Amino acid sequence: MAECKFIEDLGMLFPKDDSPKRYRYYLVECPICHSRFRTRAKGWPRLKSCRKCSSGARSKDIYNRRHGLSGHPLYTLWAGIKARCINPNHTAYENYGGRGIKICDEWSEDFKKFYDWAVMNGYEKGLDIDRIDNDGEYSPENCRFVSRIKNCANQREMRKNNSTGYRGVFPYGKTGRFYARIQIDGKPVVVGVFDTKEEASDAYQKARAEKLAKLNEG
Repeated sequence: MAECKFIEDLGMLFPKDDSPKRYRYYLVECPICHSRFRTRAKGWPRLKSCRKCSSGARSKDIYNRRHGLSGHPLYTLWAGIKARCINPNHTAYENYGGRGIKICDEWSEDFKKFYDWAVMNGYEKGLDIDRIDNDGEYSPENCRFVSRIKNCANQREMRKNNSTGYRGVFPYGKTGRFYARIQIDGKPVVVGVFDTKEEASDAYQKARAEKLAKLNEG
């Protein structure tokens, strides 16, 4: 993928009005949407696109120019995968990009290649994409399409940085209490705050069972 095009050296600037230190900034052009923006000179050699394009958040007509598929459900799926893996501001980034889950360059740089793979490998409306190795990247070798219920069952048992020993249970700050959290439609939802890890775990298991029951009904 092409790098952002250098336009102009803007010199030493303060990142914000109240910043105590100045840095050298460049004006550059995104190779995808051709928008111009300023960026720290130090990071420019590694910059592949603007923030919106790297997260898949650009207006769909930007990508529609090449493949005409921006309205397809697979485009929404692809953009969501990129955002979870690349965009630190995404609600699910912590469980994906934040723990090293990536999207392969082939898919990240070209939606059409992801689309072609999906169509040839069992994609149907209502199916979820699933990583065979749950610690591996999104790539043709590590992905498949499964039912939503099976996808939930295949989720890893516990995050690596979970210190409580219970899936879905986390310390509630420094209060000595614990909260339970599940994922609903890709977003974290806190079930409640409890005095013990065991109580939080019971609440998590109950909420997860209810979630799976609803998926089964659908």
